[in-house]
Amino acid sequence: PITFITNSRYAINCLTKHLPTWEDTGWIGVVNSKFIKATVYQLRKRSAQTSFEWIKGHNGQNGNEQADKLAKEGANKPSADELDLHIPDDFNLQGAKLSAITQALAYKGIQEHIPFAPRRKTTSNLDVTQFTIQELTRQLETDTSIWTGCRHKDLSKKIRQFIYKAMHGTHRIGEYWTNIPTYEHRAQCTHCNANNESMEHILTDCPQNANSLIWSLAR
Repeated sequence: PITFITNSRYAINCLTKHLPTWEDTGWIGVVNSKFIKATVYQLRKRSAQTSFEWIKGHNGQNGNEQADKLAKEGANKPSADELDLHIPDDFNLQGAKLSAITQALAYKGIQEHIPFAPRRKTTSNLDVTQFTIQELTRQLETDTSIWTGCRHKDLSKKIRQFIYKAMHGTHRIGEYWTNIPTYEHRAQCTHCNANNESMEHILTDCPQNANSLIWSLAR
């Protein structure tokens, strides 16, 4: 028998409470499903009993503190480790039960299999955001954590919408106008006449607008 001791209720619930439902619904909409499924396989192929014990985090328990330290080191790696996530067909349940699926869930499942091509501007802005955060905090955030932060409830709805558009590069500035005949002049900054005005230019780089004053007050 083996007992896993952890302060993560998420991990315990994934492998116990939520597992039957996720398997019945074909893992549709489950974040980190490929890792959870591989973990379930590793546990099920054992013949001995497996149990879990939850403990309070940051309570001085040596094993838990060391686990947190290793998790932090892993999160700060510049590239992810290569993991063996192979699951034999005998253990790899496919599809969802008709008795457990709904129309909304089926639609979400279809959406998950549609190829997704990220926008070039979005990918570029995510990279800039990641490395800027790393430079300031010495921690490398994932794309998921950045998007989660952009939707944080402490930000007003207007601010969340502004950040979303900025990350996707959908504000009507700079390059947006270069493809519209007779409007090409709008791509220039109206203050310093810089070509292909960008949100970065507006917020931090333009020497003629009030951004330097605003940032000094913010600091």
